[in-house]
Amino acid sequence: MKDLRIELRFKNAVLLRAIEERYASLQGPRNLGVVRAAAEQIGITHAALYDLIGLKVNPYKRWGKFSRNAKALCDALDLPAHVLFPPALYEERFKK
Repeated sequence: MKDLRIELRFKNAVLLRAIEERYASLQGPRNLGVVRAAAEQIGITHAALYDLIGLKVNPYKRWGKFSRNAKALCDALDLPAHVLFPPALYEERFKK
């Protein structure tokens, strides 16, 4: 059927929930979303934050290190990386 498009999207629910709980009060002017407002507050781009939430970017780098954005999120949310970014989410590779 050419008129119907079905998409499945996977998201890091732990990260999204932590952001929504911590930054709910920042819903901001001009109907600015909580994720965008949180990104501004944390000091990372909203695109980078959406990529981490949408599992498009792996926060784990070589030798057990984390990306700068992942570290900034851990610091801002006061949660350890293994909680915000459960390793099991990043062990599987999904085809695009």
